[in-house]
Amino acid sequence: MTSTAISSQGTKIAKNTGTTTTPVWTPIKNVSNLNGFAGSAADIDVTDFDSTAKEYRQGLQDWDTISFDIDVNMKEPSHAALLADKRSGAVDQY
Repeated sequence: MTSTAISSQGTKIAKNTGTTTTPVWTPIKNVSNLNGFAGSAADIDVTDFDSTAKEYRQGLQDWDTISFDIDVNMKEPSHAALLADKRSGAVDQY
């Protein structure tokens, strides 16, 4: 079977430092690993009087969070911006 793997070399993570109508994507430097897509969906019990055993349907998918590893350098403007967003609780486009 042929692999569907692709190289992650050149993958970029960036923050929108412009506006929602005119985005300016500023790269976040020193990213080394991307983690995520581990969420799950709740099971919904749909058992009724006609059931001969418990019956379940899958609920809505919760994709959890995406995170990345970074070699932090607080002199790097993109890292200072990440810390500022964390401290302020800002929600922004990445």
